[in-house]
Amino acid sequence: MTERTLIKHLRRIVYEDLAHPDMINEVVNKFRCSKKNINTTKVEDIINCSALVNSVTSESTLSRNQSRNNSDSRRFVWKYLKDNRPLMTWGNIAKLTNRKNHSTIMAGVKAINNLLCNDKGVQRKYAKFEELINERL
Repeated sequence: MTERTLIKHLRRIVYEDLAHPDMINEVVNKFRCSKKNINTTKVEDIINCSALVNSVTSESTLSRNQSRNNSDSRRFVWKYLKDNRPLMTWGNIAKLTNRKNHSTIMAGVKAINNLLCNDKGVQRKYAKFEELINERL
């Protein structure tokens, strides 16, 4: 896929009001992968990996449950998406993970960054989470 076809695809998606964040990321990731010859993981795979590491279900990861394992699982997903999908905005991440607005995501990423600096258990879980995702690539 050339840059010209990438622009055509993105224009078609935006002008036809199909501008769902996942669709745009899918087109951009296909372009990047065609350049680098790598596979990408979908958001569902990222959620499943996070749920597996934190010993919760993928449904409870996206729920409003405030238990430590559930909230860590959500925050892992948010941090990974923000760090590894540069074109994804805070608002897009909020829509994909059933949140009302971007401020929840920003606060969650800030909280998980603080935990990663101070808590060895969370550091181990996040490292295991990244290993699982890299295995699926």
